[in-house]
Amino acid sequence: DPTWEYIFSKEQVADAFDRSCHDLILVGHTHVATHFSISETKEWGLAPEGTNLLLDRPRLLNPGSIGQPRDGDPRAAWLLIDIANKVATFKRTEYEIGITQAEILKAGLPENLAARLRTGE
Repeated sequence: DPTWEYIFSKEQVADAFDRSCHDLILVGHTHVATHFSISETKEWGLAPEGTNLLLDRPRLLNPGSIGQPRDGDPRAAWLLIDIANKVATFKRTEYEIGITQAEILKAGLPENLAARLRTGE
């Protein structure tokens, strides 16, 4: 079920492009900011804050996680896509982690979900 699949491999990216008729695919679910390209240069990898990518070839992008990050950076991760200039930029934003942790605990969710917000792991 592609809805629940974590996309981390070249094979999974190739499969996603086989299922799509678009040159830009945005995914989530893995909680890790990543970029993939299936082209002659076949690039892929993690996308730390400030990573800029030209949208000049088919790309699969994961902006990362607003909450529950898994890449060691507790800040909210997001992606700015400038369609006119064909550029995608990975961004991070500080937020009040303590408030969010309190809300998680108040909702009765597991403590580890609140604790991991501090470390981003």
